Amino acid sequence: MTIDYLAESKKYQPTIIKTLLIGEAPPPSGKKYFYVPMQLSNAKPIEKDTTLPATIFNHYFRKRPTTVDEYRDFLLRLKDMSIFLIDICDEPIRVRGCPDGVQRVKEEIPKLRSKMSKRNIQVADENIIFLLARTDYTGEVRNAFPDAQHIRWKEFRISTAAEQASRAPLPNIGSLQPHLVERRVNIQVNIHMKSSEELVGEILKRFRERGFSQVGVYNRFGYIRETPNSVIVSRERGEDTPISFSKITTAIDAVRSDHGVYTRGPSALRRFGITHISSPIWSLLHLLSLNEILE
Repeated sequence: MTIDYLAESKKYQPTIIKTLLIGEAPPPSGKKYFYVPMQLSNAKPIEKDTTLPATIFNHYFRKRPTTVDEYRDFLLRLKDMSIFLIDICDEPIRVRGCPDGVQRVKEEIPKLRSKMSKRNIQVADENIIFLLARTDYTGEVRNAFPDAQHIRWKEFRISTAAEQASRAPLPNIGSLQPHLVERRVNIQVNIHMKSSEELVGEILKRFRERGFSQVGVYNRFGYIRETPNSVIVSRERGEDTPISFSKITTAIDAVRSDHGVYTRGPSALRRFGITHISSPIWSLLHLLSLNEILE
């Protein structure tokens, strides 16, 4: 049976889209589609399951649905969260190992804004995440959507695994052997935690020495100079931008209150009042490791 991809996705399209995920195309077989609930295989650990449903569901829910009904429930939950997925190509094509398929994706990227408009999809570029199965068309994506986020499937799929690990509860002191209690206390209470302002200083030092910051396939930001209250950064596209030290401090505090901010991409900073400059600030945060921010 032929799948009406637009009709099936329309069932789960939020009225207001806050996060737009963009993939390549529906599966080449033409028999499956993300928005058609299905029984998923559990043969592989979810961290190694490279299918799109596993990638998205693990990122947001830390699990795969085990039944068709649960799959449908996950789609409805994404809708309630104002998260929506579209493809660069509307019909199934083979991309892996197929130069013609890659070329087709490249040709469709410049048409994407027009297709989004026709589908009444309105979302700021900073809230768009391109899920890259490969990097062959990263340049085309950056040209058409310079402020959008670009992330490899694997990084997106396991990002909540890192978040979950960072939030893992420490064991109850009463359950520990006596010789481990001292170690437990040292882990739980770090009286030498650096202040946010000290971490800003370390970020600036590394930014100054390195000359740029970049996370994976996200945009690159260059160091220009510092003023008494800000650092001026260059963008790959756009004007040089001042980043206030107070905003970087806010971002550090955000990570300390919600470790997932470090892994979820620039848009995770928006609820902390960091909007138009979320991309360079999120990039600057990654001049420090997550452990360095939390220690």
